[in-house]
Amino acid sequence: MNRDDVIVERFQRYARARIAHFGKRQILTVVGSCFVALLTTPFFGLLALAIALCGELMDCCNLKWQLSALDQGKKYRVVNIAVMAIAAFQAFCTSICILLADFLPQGGAGVNFALVFLMSAALNAGLVWPYHKPSSLIRLALYSLTFSVIIVDQLGRSNGQLKSFMADALMMLMMAYIVCIILQYVVLSDAKHQKNTRQILVTSQALEASDKLKSESKEQARKLSFVARHAKDSIIISDTYGRISWVNEAFSKITGYTRSEAIGRTPPDLLNDEATDLEVSKKIVQHIQAGDPIRAKVLNKRKYGEKVWVET
Repeated sequence: MNRDDVIVERFQRYARARIAHFGKRQILTVVGSCFVALLTTPFFGLLALAIALCGELMDCCNLKWQLSALDQGKKYRVVNIAVMAIAAFQAFCTSICILLADFLPQGGAGVNFALVFLMSAALNAGLVWPYHKPSSLIRLALYSLTFSVIIVDQLGRSNGQLKSFMADALMMLMMAYIVCIILQYVVLSDAKHQKNTRQILVTSQALEASDKLKSESKEQARKLSFVARHAKDSIIISDTYGRISWVNEAFSKITGYTRSEAIGRTPPDLLNDEATDLEVSKKIVQHIQAGDPIRAKVLNKRKYGEKVWVET
């Protein structure tokens, strides 16, 4: 699975989970709407509920459409743009509901509830970071803007009472700090997970390449073995000490020695005759030990003493 496939797979998990947990997310929406209704009028409560549900429904419906579009072959780049746009709309609707609570005139209850609502929305946006970063980023950007509006609104309501405003501002900044710490943990955990995933992927690809190379080497060795066994020329394989470790059938036919008789002995001991040119024989052995090719004619003897000229 390559990087693009991983991104698409994570988006699909994000979309399906967001659709599946639509009902759970609306608990806070209903509670917030009831709060607005209690402190103002039922009309404003229903208005807040309608605005929030509009954003949530648009988001879930759009995710369903985009999942279907992906299955039909639509490019992820196009799907991603549509998902980001509706995520921004959903966050905008949520921000309006939060600001409605903040703008309530009844003491500090409105702003406190608005901050709790905003904190929950920001955490929810941050937790989807590992699955769809664009939606997470655009929601967090809008919620940050909403937080700034709340601070400015509270400054305007302070009527010059700087100490009171500073106390409220410190409380708000502390809540923002808690959200940032949690989101930082989510982002760093995701970065670590992605790094580990990439390492696993690289290792897997390396193992796959190694297995392929081994398979090709085995196939090549099998073919070479087949050629060596059925070759009409005599073939000898020896170890680093010059001792024979394998001979083909042609060797046995030419020399009269069976494979078991030849293995463990050196070619000079086995095949040299009294009339063999020792210099040529020594030169052949030296080239073989060095792994260098050589062409020479040498007089050998068969098992039962017949002489035979062999060309290496």
